[in-house]
Amino acid sequence: KFSFTVNVSTYACVLTDRDGCVADSAHYKTTTDVMTWPESHRYCLNISYQLSTPSSEMAQKEMTNFLQNNRGPGYLWIGLRRSLFTSEWYWQKGNDSESSVSFTKWADGHPDMPWKALCAAVSQDANKEFSWKSVSCCSKLGPICYKQAKYFSDMTFNTLYDHFRITYPKVCPSCPNS
Repeated sequence: KFSFTVNVSTYACVLTDRDGCVADSAHYKTTTDVMTWPESHRYCLNISYQLSTPSSEMAQKEMTNFLQNNRGPGYLWIGLRRSLFTSEWYWQKGNDSESSVSFTKWADGHPDMPWKALCAAVSQDANKEFSWKSVSCCSKLGPICYKQAKYFSDMTFNTLYDHFRITYPKVCPSCPNS
């Protein structure tokens, strides 16, 4: 087994979509299987996704676009939870959590009282504007899983016989961390 690094300086943006340096765009996935919030969290991680975390207006719009084309009945789990100790909401992203929740899309009357609901779900109904509601974590809902986009700016490839890293320059204004 051997390793090497390749630096590519001129073709990074030519090989990408019109928005910038995306090698593999973001993906959403749902299932008709229903499960609790913790089971949904594990399900998404097991398929190399995470529960969707619409932590900004743009992320909510992205998720909404997916739901408009892939709608089912009811609600789907998202990666938003409430602390049992502080009652503060936080995003569970993969195995990490972020404490600051600055964007929300709560339905009228939500979030509910902390002792009633510590998890959150998104409506699949356009008439409800894909709003969120607080739900008991033991309720059985389907998950909406999300996989982040991969960018050309820093990719590692593994093959059966070797390992190599390709590093593209961050020359596109829309590349993350450019």
